[in-house]
Amino acid sequence: WVASIPFFYTSGFDMLPSLMVLVLTTGLSFLVVTPFSTAIVSSGYKGGMDLDVMAHPVESTLTDLMITTCYVLGLHFYFSFGSIAYTAIAVFDVLCFVMCAILAFLGRRSSDFLNTIKESLMALTICSIVVNVTGILLLNASTRLEEIKEVFIVYPALIGTVGHVGLMVGSVLTTGLALGSLNAPTRKFTLIAPEIAGIWFGSAVIFALFSAITSFFYHQMEPTLFLRFTVFLMLVNVLACLAILLISIGIAMLTYARGLDPDAFAMPIRSSLADCATTAAILIALTIFPIVV
Repeated sequence: WVASIPFFYTSGFDMLPSLMVLVLTTGLSFLVVTPFSTAIVSSGYKGGMDLDVMAHPVESTLTDLMITTCYVLGLHFYFSFGSIAYTAIAVFDVLCFVMCAILAFLGRRSSDFLNTIKESLMALTICSIVVNVTGILLLNASTRLEEIKEVFIVYPALIGTVGHVGLMVGSVLTTGLALGSLNAPTRKFTLIAPEIAGIWFGSAVIFALFSAITSFFYHQMEPTLFLRFTVFLMLVNVLACLAILLISIGIAMLTYARGLDPDAFAMPIRSSLADCATTAAILIALTIFPIVV
């Protein structure tokens, strides 16, 4: 919220309603997502699933959907019930801040709590800047995509898929480094090259599926348009996945070397950078392979 003020607003007070809705969304999401995520990961662990490849991406996708739902419901409540909604949201937000203050007071002497807060704040600061850069890139791309509405339709799916690629690759790397199966000083990441290749190939298949679905609904699978859109998405996939692969390796090595928590520090930054990398990849792909489908 604070990081976006210089980009879009002249005064923080102009964004007070949006801050209230964001805090409402955060509070509701925490109440809904936390037990849900715990259940998903616990079930995956008990079922013998690979948490890096299966449980985390599924949980991430479903929690994104739940958070979006909380945000939409919060906006609907704010705009539909006037002063009643404003007062109710304000009370809820104050309760959230009070609970945070109480938890901070109770955990002020815990080194684990303080380290988590420090790493989370550092990660969220970086994420807020990256997210605003992503928004600016998307805003600049909107004029170039006016005649290619199909890209707008698949955009959320693209950033989600690339984000999952980064999540899976990063999780595999951090797990391998933590368990000692990867030798960080000598960079023997070739040991997990088959896994990385499999993840990348899977993302390419998903991108092709996005092209097929979009072409079916918009062009009844007209061969030429389907082929052009598929080539475009494959180019986006190569650019975005290559970028997020390098980013994931760099973040995994930095996290391991600095002794940072992968959950509190690496995952949020990697996810934000995946969104930015995908948006930039779309712009670059439009320059290399301009299409009008």
